[in-house]
Amino acid sequence: MKRAILIALALLFSPLVSQAEPLPHIPLPMETPVISPRVVVGQTEEVSVCCNPATGYNWFVIDVLPEDAPVELTVDYVPSEELICGSPGYTRVLLRGLHPGKLSVRLGYLRPREKGVPPLHTITLEIDVVPAAE
Repeated sequence: MKRAILIALALLFSPLVSQAEPLPHIPLPMETPVISPRVVVGQTEEVSVCCNPATGYNWFVIDVLPEDAPVELTVDYVPSEELICGSPGYTRVLLRGLHPGKLSVRLGYLRPREKGVPPLHTITLEIDVVPAAE
């Protein structure tokens, strides 16, 4: 009995101990109200949030960025590795630093076809773009 328990524990924990690859990407939950990414000028950082567009909802930038924004934002959907109809994935926001500065941007989890309806969830990105180290 004791040997069976030891074997079961070894099998349970062996993937954790022997894993040489990095853990899979884990997006932030929707309930995260504020995210404060730090971006270096000339580099790109990623912020990812859970979503399921099969419900009609997805994350969208709801603030208009100023022309002199210190970052360039790219938003896209990444499906889960299980390609099953209705399976969730995540929204990836790529932030590329253009010049030093700070910017606050809101993302809304909404259905784009529903005009005038507030987002189900919102997330604020408090972005800090810093100069590259010389």
